[in-house]
Amino acid sequence: ISNKITSLAYEPYSGLLYVGTDEALHTVEIGRLFKSDDLVLGTTIAYPNPFKPDEGQTLIIANKDNTIMPQGKNQCRIYNKNGELVITLEEDRFFRFSWDGRNSSGRNSSSGIYFYVVSSEAGEVSRGTIALIR
Repeated sequence: ISNKITSLAYEPYSGLLYVGTDEALHTVEIGRLFKSDDLVLGTTIAYPNPFKPDEGQTLIIANKDNTIMPQGKNQCRIYNKNGELVITLEEDRFFRFSWDGRNSSGRNSSSGIYFYVVSSEAGEVSRGTIALIR
């Protein structure tokens, strides 16, 4: 990238920031402001996995193909290995789920294997596994 920026443009549906310089046009994904109507809940991914919240990491759970969740109210529930609900997450401002490793009481969850279930308003469901390391 050049040190001389000549123009900027943001596309809210793709989440791309276009940076024009005197040498080239560059793009950076900074997050979407809107969801498109054609999104469906497919396979989800959780990263980083293993997840180390004590090192400042935040776990992201996203729709693998589109990175954002479909239209409507979506939910992510995280369970421990005994099947007990640890926390229910709401979508963040980037239309995905973020977890800081705390339970619904605000206490740190212990090291171990956790399971997540993402459900869409349309009834679609995706599941996965998380390794949390303290």
